[in-house]
Amino acid sequence: MTRYFMRDTPLCQMEQQMMTPPNFKPRGHGRYSPGFQYSSEDTECPYCINFRRNQPCPLKLCICLDERIAAGALNLNEFVRDCFFPKAGVQLQARLERNFTCCSISFFLNESHRERWQHWHARCYRMSGRNLAALFLLTAYEDIWSRMIWKFDARRFDVQSVQLSGIQPELYSVYQAAISLLPISHPPNWSQMRRST
Repeated sequence: MTRYFMRDTPLCQMEQQMMTPPNFKPRGHGRYSPGFQYSSEDTECPYCINFRRNQPCPLKLCICLDERIAAGALNLNEFVRDCFFPKAGVQLQARLERNFTCCSISFFLNESHRERWQHWHARCYRMSGRNLAALFLLTAYEDIWSRMIWKFDARRFDVQSVQLSGIQPELYSVYQAAISLLPISHPPNWSQMRRST
């Protein structure tokens, strides 16, 4: 009789709990499906509900933007164009068009920055997001990185032991920006910073 009350009734959860033996972990039923993963073909404009053949898109902002980013089908130029162009004034549109069409966007300062970042990012793969952002800034310039290279691990940066004497002011501002991203674990060494200027 209980099998009739175990499914599709308002109190089926309570009935299942009453029928299980004490200290028994109930089994789940059914299969787990991780969910649908979008591909770049799934997010093309002809599959959009607002698509009209031989007409421009009537939307100011793409409704499939999240899915296109998740599928990896959206490059940075299209993203900037979709997000900023509808709201931008004429001058900003001209500047964005000039900057995003003539050259490729690179987040790295140069190729050596890219190599340093990729090497140390792979080596310290357990870093938190804040530490990764600081690592990105610290690997940008060789002078900062040579002072910082053995002063960190995956959990923290040892900013107390970094020698900043003789550093250029521009590099010092990059260093300070990186240090401000880190979680506060030790007070800064102000006497060492005064000696460096």
